[in-house]
Amino acid sequence: MLFLSILFYQGQMHSQWTTQTPPTDLNLEAVHFFDSNIGLTSGSYTLMYKTTDGGISWTSIGNYPARDLSYTDATAGYAVSIEGEHIKKTTNGGTSWSAITPPTSSSYLGVFAVSPTLAFFINSEDKVFRTDDSGNSFLPRTIPLANSGSQNLTDVFFTDNYTGYVTAQGIKNIYKTVNSGGAWNLINSGITTSLNSIYFVNSLLGYAAGEAGVILKTTDAGVTWTNKSTGSDSFLNRIKFFDANNGMVVGKAGKIYLTNDGGDSWTLEDSGTTSDLNNLFYLSGTSAIIVGNNGIVLKNTNLPLSNNNFIIDDTFKLAPNPTSDYSVLSINNSSSFSNLEIEIYNISGQLLKKEMIKSNQHLINKDNFNIGVYFIKINEGSKLLKTLKLIIT
Repeated sequence: MLFLSILFYQGQMHSQWTTQTPPTDLNLEAVHFFDSNIGLTSGSYTLMYKTTDGGISWTSIGNYPARDLSYTDATAGYAVSIEGEHIKKTTNGGTSWSAITPPTSSSYLGVFAVSPTLAFFINSEDKVFRTDDSGNSFLPRTIPLANSGSQNLTDVFFTDNYTGYVTAQGIKNIYKTVNSGGAWNLINSGITTSLNSIYFVNSLLGYAAGEAGVILKTTDAGVTWTNKSTGSDSFLNRIKFFDANNGMVVGKAGKIYLTNDGGDSWTLEDSGTTSDLNNLFYLSGTSAIIVGNNGIVLKNTNLPLSNNNFIIDDTFKLAPNPTSDYSVLSINNSSSFSNLEIEIYNISGQLLKKEMIKSNQHLINKDNFNIGVYFIKINEGSKLLKTLKLIIT
């Protein structure tokens, strides 16, 4: 649910993309960085390249073509290809890769690793494969596409071990699982445009992007989607967010769009190229790397960063609720906040109680509160973060 007092960033976007020395003249599709300096990039028909200076220079580390990369930590990762050794894994950060025998010989189009042992793969046969044992075995599930064989799955993303999403070409374009890929159900996205990329900031807040400048946003774990189009007809290849406010999408003909208000508005950047841009990686809130066709690598170290009070997630939970005795306010990652406090109001707006939050579990006693409805405001200093409803029975 939305926090109150949302402020939207209206400042001018910065256009300071610089072209780095290309590692190849072939197309780059995958990119991953371990820190601000060390990263990897590759493509379906090229080698894998490594940088140790933030993308200024690249060296080949081997014949490991990859359309997509997914890492769970600094060492364990997976790569997929449309030809050759279709699935590979690394246990040393990408210095070397070992081939995994694929469950089928078809092209593999995407991968998402939840842990070093648990990963999901999509292929050109409408299938999602799950491995629970680092690729020693696979469990297949078929996505019920409208035109099987003539459209492809395009991207895969999981928010936890059980909940995941797949995008596809064509009119049936988003599928969701809540049982770790055991079954996939079609979600009504509200559009019939092919989608190429999906990304979730947290368990509730997600985005998808595709053809004709379409960008979709969900704040309820994919139940409903709102079109937040760029306002152009651009073919969009990949969307990613740094946090709930700040995100980016890249596409064909050098298109880069930025948002600082959670996707409600998008600004076209001057990329300095007309090459298709295929993928991106945030190095920090103000720095990102983009890779694309013809070996292009772009970098920006001066991205605008909005710290708007715009958070949509499950950071704060209140349970039990309703309650006849007490309730506990749970805070996910309270160390990321400072000076947290709560204010409890009755339904008439009268302030009844105010106290500081000092731990991840804050006890709220019934005290002398009567049966009824109360509102708990969670503040960080002078900023209102969230309002929760408490029911006392």
